[in-house]
Amino acid sequence: GYVTKLSGGEANAMAMQWIAELKKDEKNKAATIAARLAALKGITKRLRIVGLITWTIEVKAPKVTQYKDTSGPGTEVVQKVVEELRQKTDEKSVRDLAIIHALYTTCLRRGELAALQISDLELVKNLIWITGKGRDDEESVTVPPKAKEALEAWLKIRPGDSKAVFVSLDPNCHGRPLSDNGIWRITTSYGLGRPHGIRHCGITRVLDKSNGNIRMAQELSRHKEPNTLMLYDDNRKDLAGEASKMLDQDL
Repeated sequence: GYVTKLSGGEANAMAMQWIAELKKDEKNKAATIAARLAALKGITKRLRIVGLITWTIEVKAPKVTQYKDTSGPGTEVVQKVVEELRQKTDEKSVRDLAIIHALYTTCLRRGELAALQISDLELVKNLIWITGKGRDDEESVTVPPKAKEALEAWLKIRPGDSKAVFVSLDPNCHGRPLSDNGIWRITTSYGLGRPHGIRHCGITRVLDKSNGNIRMAQELSRHKEPNTLMLYDDNRKDLAGEASKMLDQDL
């Protein structure tokens, strides 16, 4: 109720002060501050739509530097972990193998993987259904043979009666849905870094093996903007590095 009583000037002044306070903490990166401001703008937009306020937050978000590291842990590192897990038959290894397969070969985001329900699986048709980032409708993702095999092996021994595909094996929450942070802990425990890095690795590898087929990589990654895939392709080729070598020859 307090927000609806503010004037546009007061609301924007408070937003500016809030952003300034966030910037004082070095732990808050530009992307984090921009995301929080976007969330605030989203809330106020809804309030304006329903007629509770008439103003908008016009404070500009800090400029976010486009990320450069799109390589991830590297295919060889992922292959090594997969081979080690294939030799094991315990619950955790079987589950983690299915998770890594999904992150690398279908390039799912960890949130999409954590949200995956049994009802989303259509493995007879080699499909799973997800609601992707920034989308409202479900979309299908093709599951390749080895990833399907790993997923089916996990489903056969998956404990509990949760609707989630991936569940925790921790004694304190055994059988409960695995959170996206839980997936992060799993990938980092194998030296693979964050789950999104494995996704990056898969996308970059597709560009390598397809000789830079941007359309194919975009279909796999489900990025809305092809420019994002251009960044992956540029990093893969290291065009800036090649240009530097050309100039280096002049000296």
